[in-house]
Amino acid sequence: MNTISAPVIGICGGGNLAHAMAGWLGTRGLRVNILTRKPDQWAKTLSTIFPNGTTRHASLGHISNHPEILKDCNLVLVAVPRFGIREVCHRIKPYLHREQGLAIVPGTPEVMEMAEDPSWTSTVSLMGIYKVPLICRTQEYGHSVSILGSRPFNRIWVAPGNNAEYWSAMLEALFDTPLAHLSSPWPFLLTNSNPLLHPSRCMSLFRHYREGMFYERQFLFY
Repeated sequence: MNTISAPVIGICGGGNLAHAMAGWLGTRGLRVNILTRKPDQWAKTLSTIFPNGTTRHASLGHISNHPEILKDCNLVLVAVPRFGIREVCHRIKPYLHREQGLAIVPGTPEVMEMAEDPSWTSTVSLMGIYKVPLICRTQEYGHSVSILGSRPFNRIWVAPGNNAEYWSAMLEALFDTPLAHLSSPWPFLLTNSNPLLHPSRCMSLFRHYREGMFYERQFLFY
């Protein structure tokens, strides 16, 4: 297995977080392969705008819709909406192997289900990251992303028997974020960020709405 300082990273997804992680890791000189449904819309160089306003350019590795590009990755990060996690993991499973790490970002109840399935626990080192490591927004799909901030502290759960210290050290180094260990994956089930956040944000924006009202500007949700 490659050293912690220079792993090859696979990222599954094409949303804000996938862009940000690709830019963050790519600008650190790491090789990043992207598994996406829209490979033709990605450039080989991703412009990444950091919180201090500087722009750096990340050279990406393989960009494809075929999971074969994950074979040589030390760590695979799955950053897709929750409804797509099962489908994506099912697609990539035949191309994973026991020395790899598979992290769901952020962790969801699917991590719990997979950890109880011997066909998964014998295939890959399974883990979930409690919260997203980066605050971000895609500027131009496949071409540029703004990283607005990074999480100063995070938590990780690694399935039993999968060398939690090794994977925690790798992820701490990759994202410059101290990680505490979760003793179980239950927080992934009990903390539903979007179901709590989205209704309250909508209420704060539109609580005064009445039929026939029009708004003069387009609101930013976050």
